[in-house]
Amino acid sequence: MKKSRKLTLMTVAMAEKIRKMEVYKGQRPYDSKHAYELGDKMKDGRFLTGQVAICHEEDNPKKSTLLDGQHCIGGCIKSKSPFDCLYYEFVVERKDSVPTRARLFAQFEGGKSRSRKNIAWCYAVALGWFDWPKRCISLCNTGLCSTTTGEYSAYYEVTKDEAGELMQKRKKDCMFIHDIVYAKSIPSKGRKHLERGPVIAAMMMTRRANSDRARDFWISVRDGENLVKTSPMYTLRDLLRDISIKSWGGAKSNGCKEDVTGPHMYSVCIRAWNTWIGGRKKFSTKEEPDVRLPKPLKGKE
Repeated sequence: MKKSRKLTLMTVAMAEKIRKMEVYKGQRPYDSKHAYELGDKMKDGRFLTGQVAICHEEDNPKKSTLLDGQHCIGGCIKSKSPFDCLYYEFVVERKDSVPTRARLFAQFEGGKSRSRKNIAWCYAVALGWFDWPKRCISLCNTGLCSTTTGEYSAYYEVTKDEAGELMQKRKKDCMFIHDIVYAKSIPSKGRKHLERGPVIAAMMMTRRANSDRARDFWISVRDGENLVKTSPMYTLRDLLRDISIKSWGGAKSNGCKEDVTGPHMYSVCIRAWNTWIGGRKKFSTKEEPDVRLPKPLKGKE
């Protein structure tokens, strides 16, 4: 990765050019009031030095991202006043790894948090998933963390950074979740029953078992179209719309009729899949705490 730093005078013309760039979504939302305040200080000579950081991509020279300094740029344009600027410029090269790119974006996170969600988002941006909903990224990260051993576990056995790197190794899993759960044609209410960590983990595991049939299965569970009441997908969909994950306080959430544990929710999803892939209709929806969690069957291609 190439990088440079210099102290320069940020002119209005330069600011207007930079303002057209895409702003890194990890930055705070743009606050016009704050930009006006900075602009007033620039006009009165009370603004000392601002910081601006931009990023270019070697593979796509036309694409540039404003990583930091959007309010300074906005203030400069509004007040028509140049300002002294510490100017950082990064060029992401083809050889740069995803972790290297993720660390670059992490420097300019508005919250500077080191949570799993935040680190996962940095890796997602490094993979080029700028327009993915943050909820999708978080759920993908949860699903990957809980299936690292090839079996479901409610306890993560990987560090935060290892969890971020899993998104690179398991890109197909994440894209599967994004394409089905967060398809643009699906309203938010139409995906609510799938937006649970155990369900996402089950989706990933079935995709690994049989990607083509997993797509058909989960689209049916999502939409419920043309399903008969004896179908495993119908039963699973109906169940997921009525249950939620048991909270620590034991309180029911989302107005659901029943709270269940994460392993129970995951287990029911896999049982429904195995029943359908095996050409059967009925499966148990009861919790079986002393029975090992089922593994998804591959079925016929």
